[in-house]
Amino acid sequence: MTSRRVATRARRVALSAVLVGCSGCSALSARLVPSVDSDPPQRYPRNASRFELRALSDSTVAFTPAEATWVRSGMLGIAVDPAQGDALVARLRITSVQGDSAIAIVTGQTTRISEGQVMLLVPPTPHWWRQRLFWYGAATGAAMLSVLSIGLMRL
Repeated sequence: MTSRRVATRARRVALSAVLVGCSGCSALSARLVPSVDSDPPQRYPRNASRFELRALSDSTVAFTPAEATWVRSGMLGIAVDPAQGDALVARLRITSVQGDSAIAIVTGQTTRISEGQVMLLVPPTPHWWRQRLFWYGAATGAAMLSVLSIGLMRL
């Protein structure tokens, strides 16, 4: 009789945990779905690098990547006008990088590119095995595993 009560109580606790979890998930999803009126305007990330543009023709621009060795052919960026509060001017694709100069082609534009406008490029994220947090986690996990295994060996 006692084991039956324990099993019944365990089922009730499990059911209540599932119901509480479902209600928590629905409340969380209701908070995460923004309304149409509250959507913020799309902005480029804060870690985007800025490069001054020089118009070469109607559809090509040049810029100097300087110390940004991560700039590669095929990367996508945008041209903005800082005088207008970083208003979008054009979308760009880098076609070639040679020495200290890079050339990009305009893939779509709202106004003509002129002097004083800048290109925003986001640096690529490093691979997961090159991030410091991964190695901290691996070292911590290895230390915990060794402590746990030594503790189990002593039993």
